[in-house]
Amino acid sequence: MLLDHKCLSDSNGDAWRDKYGITYIIFTIEEIMNLMNLGNKKVNKMLKELEEHGLIYRRHQGLGRPNKIYVYDLLKADNSNWFPKQIMFGKGSSNEKEVL
Repeated sequence: MLLDHKCLSDSNGDAWRDKYGITYIIFTIEEIMNLMNLGNKKVNKMLKELEEHGLIYRRHQGLGRPNKIYVYDLLKADNSNWFPKQIMFGKGSSNEKEVL
């Protein structure tokens, strides 16, 4: 479901790209709950698990605004650098760790 939304964002051009040119989606917890007919805890658990396995990365935008979700594209042959470290750590951060 998240990958389908990413493909739609890719086809809509620069409207869904961040300043690094990486495609993201906006998909609220409530939308996922309604589409999958699941509760809040289950959806949050699933998103957390996807994030732990490196399949998505959620970037907080601030109070009252939905997260940007970066989705790992399983359909691409080469995903060695699917998002830059600047997204994960912010510009000039000293907390560096290896990203997929």
